[in-house]
Amino acid sequence: QYSHYAVANMTGANRLLVGIGWPTILLTYLLFAKRKSEIRLDSHISFDESVRSEIFFLLISTIWSFNIFFKKSINLFDSIFLILVFALYIYRSSIEGVEELEDDFEPVRTINHLKKSLAVPLIVFMFLWAGFCIFISAEAFAEGLISFGKRFGINEFLLIQWLAPFASESPEFVVVLIWALRGRGSDALRALVSSKVNQWTLLIGCIPIAYSLSKFIHGVENPLSGLQLDHRQQWEVFLTSAQSLFAFFIIYDMNFSFLEAILLASLFLIQFFVEHLREEMAFVYLSLCIPLFILKYYKKK
Repeated sequence: QYSHYAVANMTGANRLLVGIGWPTILLTYLLFAKRKSEIRLDSHISFDESVRSEIFFLLISTIWSFNIFFKKSINLFDSIFLILVFALYIYRSSIEGVEELEDDFEPVRTINHLKKSLAVPLIVFMFLWAGFCIFISAEAFAEGLISFGKRFGINEFLLIQWLAPFASESPEFVVVLIWALRGRGSDALRALVSSKVNQWTLLIGCIPIAYSLSKFIHGVENPLSGLQLDHRQQWEVFLTSAQSLFAFFIIYDMNFSFLEAILLASLFLIQFFVEHLREEMAFVYLSLCIPLFILKYYKKK
């Protein structure tokens, strides 16, 4: 019944993260951690080599997402592939060196100072408790948004697509914003790139699983059949894929500049306020990938 809202939430969360989250972090870093007189169009945040893992998996998941558009469905085969990509990403990240962040937040510092026999169960408990709280509140939150939209004549699809992700992403965004304010722009942006990879793999991969479980529990249709996309959902996925590919070409040279942030935010705001241009905006993103790649390639040489 509400399956189309899952696609709305997924595409909205991904586009909001890249279109607003990335530029906001860069702007915050430049305004508060750098001298305003030093801000130019070529002012940028540079990544270290460890971010290549995120960039690689972002490309893999983005290429696969175009497959979802062309077959007009999300099925369990997508789940297997994307969750496998996520698992490989987690494994790759786990064997790389991790910078300690205990000086930034008191809870992290406190847990790091505990014995391992206490720290591990505490972390597991916090993870499970957070998941439980989300589980018992997500349906009520979504139903409230839908009822609000119907009562005041607001498109429920848009509320689920934009307002729900804004609320769910706020805690993470507050953390990375603090990092940017403290001059850790590279760490903040890397966290959002990592979040993008997580959403573009695990989030999409879980949709067919949840959909199949729902059909099995309610005894309707074939539980193994995929979630079919209508015309709007299909192009929402394509637009999100196009933006992701454009984002990849922006950061594949390990830099994210002020000019690129302006371009990324501007394109997002156009497709946000002029909703019916989603198909045209998707091709705008794609058409910009080629000149951006050529420009960065020759600049690097």
